[in-house]
Amino acid sequence: MSSRIVVLDHGKVEQIGTPWEIYNRPASEFVHTFIGKSNRMQGVVEQVQGDTLVLKTASGFTLQAPSRERRFSIGEPVSIYVRPEKIHLQTADARAESNNEMQGRVKLTSFLGAYTECEVEVGHDVLTFRIETAEQEASLAAGQTVNLNWKSEDVFVFSGQVKEQ
Repeated sequence: MSSRIVVLDHGKVEQIGTPWEIYNRPASEFVHTFIGKSNRMQGVVEQVQGDTLVLKTASGFTLQAPSRERRFSIGEPVSIYVRPEKIHLQTADARAESNNEMQGRVKLTSFLGAYTECEVEVGHDVLTFRIETAEQEASLAAGQTVNLNWKSEDVFVFSGQVKEQ
């Protein structure tokens, strides 16, 4: 793999960077959705507290996210993204480190060797996350209620409604 990547959208340069930078610090919504898998939710900005955004999802959950030096207005519609590997089943340790929590019902699980991929219905959204097989104490079953959490720093927010690709 190249040490530098150029991501183009219809001939326009969206971002130039290392694979790590492209994946972990995407310059735009297009770049974020182009590289890797991600969960997408719609929402609005409820508060701007310095560099922290307080968001309300379309399903009614309140989340926190960094603004990442982007400007947002209260009431502004946004697309909210979190990658599957950043979502965790809630434990006492994870809860202490996390400020984003949701409860949902397991829709589907897929055993994939080193990890199990799970889909969870959370309000109007379906979130995908992964559990390392070695960490999974008991199998998750369809219909089971689970609590999910992730850190605010793992959330990406982009202005406007979803741009279909």
